[in-house]
Amino acid sequence: MTNAAPLLSIITPCYNHGQFLDEMLASVHDFSWPFEIEQIIIDDGSTDEFTKLKCSRAGELERVKVVRQENQGLAKTRNHALALARGKYILPLDADNKIFPEIFAKAAGIMEGEEGIGVVYTDARYFGEKDGIWAVEDYDIGKILYTNQFDACALIRKSLFDLYGSYDENMPAMGHEDWELWVRLGLNGCDFYHFKEIGFSYRVLNNSMVNTLSTPNWKKSRKYIFSKHAALISDSYDDIFAKMSSEKEEAQRLNAIVSSFRTHKIKSIAKLILNRV
Repeated sequence: MTNAAPLLSIITPCYNHGQFLDEMLASVHDFSWPFEIEQIIIDDGSTDEFTKLKCSRAGELERVKVVRQENQGLAKTRNHALALARGKYILPLDADNKIFPEIFAKAAGIMEGEEGIGVVYTDARYFGEKDGIWAVEDYDIGKILYTNQFDACALIRKSLFDLYGSYDENMPAMGHEDWELWVRLGLNGCDFYHFKEIGFSYRVLNNSMVNTLSTPNWKKSRKYIFSKHAALISDSYDDIFAKMSSEKEEAQRLNAIVSSFRTHKIKSIAKLILNRV
């Protein structure tokens, strides 16, 4: 790794995903970044010898640091990487995914130009067992309190972790740590910017975390998030639920218009038929 302070730190937990490391690394390092970057890979106690070898070889690359630890799970592993990161911006990247680096280079430019933006997130492309575009929604605190809106792979100001804490290591279901973080930052007034470009490829496997997170676990996580942030949610009640109410009223108004149109159309058709009889 170079001694120059990087603008961007890419943090990558890895547990027995050695077969995907070459693709992920190529997506990061086969690009001429317009600024200094570093990548920190934490081998979270992989038991697969092939993964151990691949991680070791990754550490020979310029701008890559590899650390091995006993298995601790996703949140602690990301937090370990955060503690080592020197960049102004953090980009979490899972070992089995790939990024489009030119998009995140532009995202960093957006953040450099607007200090008020705390997080820039993008759309994504599915690959592996599923194809298609993952077009995410604009950040909405009312909606994200109910369910997560986008992936962990987003550009985050490192100073936000200093202000509001790192990934929650006590989540009841692994894989929901980013959801809780997005809620926490939003409730504390952080600004999110939806950069409507495809920033990364999300690999879907039969055993992908996205497929194995069950509804009971999702409900447990939501209950945990509500309990943890009850005071902030209460303080933000008017802003959150007034917006949700206005959106509901607008939806009801549009549904009434559509219903009226359909009823009128049916009556017109019936009249036309009766007049012909």
